[in-house]
Amino acid sequence: MPAEADAGSTSYVRDLRQGWDFLRGEPVLVAICAMVAVTNLVDQAYAAVLAPVWAKESGAGVGVLGTVFAVMSGASVLGALAAARWGETLPRFRTYVVAFLVAGAPRYVVMALESPVWAVLAVTAVAGAASGFLNPILGAVILERIPAPLLGRVSSLNTAICWSLMPLGGVLGGLAVAGLGVSPALLVAGAVYLVTTMAPTRVPSFRRMDRAPAADART
Repeated sequence: MPAEADAGSTSYVRDLRQGWDFLRGEPVLVAICAMVAVTNLVDQAYAAVLAPVWAKESGAGVGVLGTVFAVMSGASVLGALAAARWGETLPRFRTYVVAFLVAGAPRYVVMALESPVWAVLAVTAVAGAASGFLNPILGAVILERIPAPLLGRVSSLNTAICWSLMPLGGVLGGLAVAGLGVSPALLVAGAVYLVTTMAPTRVPSFRRMDRAPAADART
């Protein structure tokens, strides 16, 4: 028994290295990790600083701010349910592009332009519904590109990278508002979101998200 336990033992460093060695050899996964890390940072800046400051300076108040977050969350759930029902029939790459164009920059821009509350809520609802299609697509692409023996090592590393910049979101959001004002900061955040989400489309290999890898390559 001891010999078998030793043979099956692993080390954290070795597991981490194996996960990294595989991840860096997959251009699609690298592009997704980098993109999601930046969008998570911008979303954190939005939730922690930009939207609350907008609510205060526009006079909308905390009630409207809570409604904005609730509308975004509720619409995202509905979008995810729609993705679960019809997602398999949709082309992944085109759905990714359209969903991020709708879910990203518009909700920053509509606040920056000092639009009425109803317009902010309407854009937020559409953005939330579009965002519901994103995680199912990205999750499917990630999972089907990772061999079963490495699934835990690579997927956990992927998650860690995607969340790695979030602690900086509030800090950078605060610096942007202090240095530029809330409306310019929202426009900058929207521009960063747009560039970040569309940048992977310039990587030819990223279009391979539409094709599942060959079965023999994943074993």
